[in-house]
Amino acid sequence: METNRNLDAFHEERSNQLEQVKAGLDRLQLNMNAMVRNMETMNAIGSQFGASAHLWTTFHKTITQSVNTFEQQPIAKSMNNTSSSLARDLDERSMGEEERL
Repeated sequence: METNRNLDAFHEERSNQLEQVKAGLDRLQLNMNAMVRNMETMNAIGSQFGASAHLWTTFHKTITQSVNTFEQQPIAKSMNNTSSSLARDLDERSMGEEERL
């Protein structure tokens, strides 16, 4: 008799535990599905910035090359000059930049 009660209690407890596990797995599946949807949304939004990012990268590279070319030419030329001519050259360059602005 005692064995039957213990066995019934065991089956009841096992059934309760299985229900809790099933409920937990259902919640996990719902949360995983929500996460996948959110990641798909983030990916779609992020891919929309691809063209803009490429445009800005190209712009930055072009500006950097232009600045480097502009800076290298006068410096190489002024290395052969005296320090006073270097100062004069820098003044002339800065005046030209102010006029462009």
